[in-house]
Amino acid sequence: MAGAILYANLVTLGVGLNVFSAVEGSASCLLDPQPSNRARWAGGAATVLIDFGGPRPIDGVAALSTTLGVWGSLSVVRLRLSTVDATGEAGDAWDTGTVPTETNTDNLGNLVLVRAAGPVTARYLLLQVIDGSAPLIDIGLVVAGALWRMSQAPSYGYAEGRMALDTRATNGFTGAQFPVPARLNPRAMLWKNDMLSRAEGTGALRALTARVGAARDVLWVPDTGLSQAELNARSLWGPVGKPGDLMGAVRTAFPGWTRNWDMVERG
Repeated sequence: MAGAILYANLVTLGVGLNVFSAVEGSASCLLDPQPSNRARWAGGAATVLIDFGGPRPIDGVAALSTTLGVWGSLSVVRLRLSTVDATGEAGDAWDTGTVPTETNTDNLGNLVLVRAAGPVTARYLLLQVIDGSAPLIDIGLVVAGALWRMSQAPSYGYAEGRMALDTRATNGFTGAQFPVPARLNPRAMLWKNDMLSRAEGTGALRALTARVGAARDVLWVPDTGLSQAELNARSLWGPVGKPGDLMGAVRTAFPGWTRNWDMVERG
């Protein structure tokens, strides 16, 4: 399947946000744009309830920069979206059921949930992360919104890997080396979308460029049909623009637009 971008995050200042039984930090931690500034829960369970104040279209939700217990052993996540139930427990719009987290420290503990059938309209979001092996659970950010599902998959020739932020100073006289590991070598991806439709070029792509710029982050999902483990491993949260860039697309032919993307995750 093609990739998708969530560029209009609905979890912003002004939403009703409740972090039940958080023992460290507050609801504001989940609104801080730096993912490593986390809210914390004790007892092996974290619950977040969000009231968007009205019906909103949603088919992508992510809990970013989480820390759990023994990765992949007992940890599960459940997401419910409700139209009128203020507790969120009804899950009448979307209920993922209990899903193994399938994440680890290499993925920054990210949990990415995508509704295969597309967006639903809901007012309340209830997210629960449970790990019986974890004395503490941390969550850095919760993001939610409607995905721009691209008409074209990334063209062949894309590159996925990591940006090496490690340093290795070398003594020019003796040749001795002094490697210093970075706190994080973030995941990165370079790709191109050939021939996005004219509707995308004048719609979603134009809206993304105007809304995001170089200061805001997006969630990139390279393939909406991936397994849960691969969604977590390959999806990135970070900027798609750099200061001074001309953000936009190239009109390579009458039918559509081509866009080159360069993304490094925010750690």
